[in-house]
Amino acid sequence: MVLRNADKFSAPLSAERVLVESVKSHSIWQELYESGAFELMEFCSLGDVAIENLSESEKAFCVRMSKEMVRVPAGEFMRGALEDDQDAYDDERPRHKVTLTRDFLMGKYAVTQALWDSVMGSNPSTFTGANRPVECVSWFDVVAFCNKVSELEGLEPVYDGLGDYQVGDDQNMGEDEIEALLAAIKCNWNAKGYRLPTEAEWEYSARGGHYHKYAGSNNVDEVAWYRINIGDETHPVGQRKPNDFGLYDMSGNVWEWVWDRMELDDDLNIIGDSLYLHAPVTDPYGSTVGFDRVFRGGSCRYYPRSVRTSNRGGNSPVYQSIGLGFRICRFP
Repeated sequence: MVLRNADKFSAPLSAERVLVESVKSHSIWQELYESGAFELMEFCSLGDVAIENLSESEKAFCVRMSKEMVRVPAGEFMRGALEDDQDAYDDERPRHKVTLTRDFLMGKYAVTQALWDSVMGSNPSTFTGANRPVECVSWFDVVAFCNKVSELEGLEPVYDGLGDYQVGDDQNMGEDEIEALLAAIKCNWNAKGYRLPTEAEWEYSARGGHYHKYAGSNNVDEVAWYRINIGDETHPVGQRKPNDFGLYDMSGNVWEWVWDRMELDDDLNIIGDSLYLHAPVTDPYGSTVGFDRVFRGGSCRYYPRSVRTSNRGGNSPVYQSIGLGFRICRFP
């Protein structure tokens, strides 16, 4: 973090990599290195390296770090925009109490390209780098990813109804086929496999037990990569300050798909949403109707208003974008 914040370094990730390699090669640092004290720095230093340029041990390291999860405790929070937030949209109000009755595990980082490639054997991203977030993935694609990584780890898959769907199949489907597949996919909330968070779980996690404007701070530059400080391009995960749950990049970098449905008009205005209730609610899993799917968090392509914790977005489940990825979740 010292190097990333030092103006005198023109290539801070490269400088960190040199430092890590130096530490690894000197016996005086071995005990500290083997204790994991330099893991985050090493992970960050490999962020912009193309997957094919990593050694096998570096790939395995990046995948392991990318899969780290944080246990988020059950609890309750006030969902929606703060009363004094003048940047809020109508669909962020009114605030209402949400109770989550089960602990869950949330990915410490958005799913990286290294992790996606290790599971799916491909990398659809535009801005390549092993530890940059994977992007240009549809909602159907990420649901398929969740099931596949669950199977690889011997966990019961959460989603049923995918049939023989393969990543990218939805790009050649007609609207009737898309609606049929969307209707067929069901979520088994008792399964322990990987899944997308619900919208309520996502916002609860992003808030980290506080009511900051952004995920972890009221200072957007502390926690988010967005259009002004990154220049319309994704950045390796884990570079900004985490929130108080220890989660990184929940504001900015890439939007993140969640489970819930919503209904949008042709101008992407929300006309019906994911049970965004006006009264207290417990364990909301979203509406059972609506063609579109929700994403949260804003991205590197947007201004601060869009990376606020309460901001909501959505699009067709076949939608892909260079600023849209996801984060995995599961029950322990």
